[in-house]
Amino acid sequence: MDTIFDYSDLRRTLKSGGSHFLDADAMRFFRSRLGYGPIQTKDKRLTFFVTSEQFTDHRGTEGVRLYTVRAFEQPNTMHEIGDFQQYRSGPSAKRALLAAVASYEQNTPLDLREWCDAFPKAKRDPVTGDLRPAL
Repeated sequence: MDTIFDYSDLRRTLKSGGSHFLDADAMRFFRSRLGYGPIQTKDKRLTFFVTSEQFTDHRGTEGVRLYTVRAFEQPNTMHEIGDFQQYRSGPSAKRALLAAVASYEQNTPLDLREWCDAFPKAKRDPVTGDLRPAL
């Protein structure tokens, strides 16, 4: 497994695995930015980081930038910790990332999918059904 110290290492590892996840064109299309991280676990199994995306409609109206905590599992699997765009701010996503890293390091899970799915999810608006990101 590759050692990942920074986002350059993460991009290189993703690209060598055939992923376009952090390619400049993909990030531009989704209006993505990289936030806090990356933090690689001691066993090098996962690398946690934060992304943010901002939806723009067909008229060019920009939506709110929202944040997602992610975990990359080598060689080429991306996990979301909680929901996509669950956090309204970078600091709240950072807190969730640090909690996820601590949880993983304290009790390394065998089933990553189940572990990722166990994290608190965003609440749904009872009227519209839309996700209400965590604060």
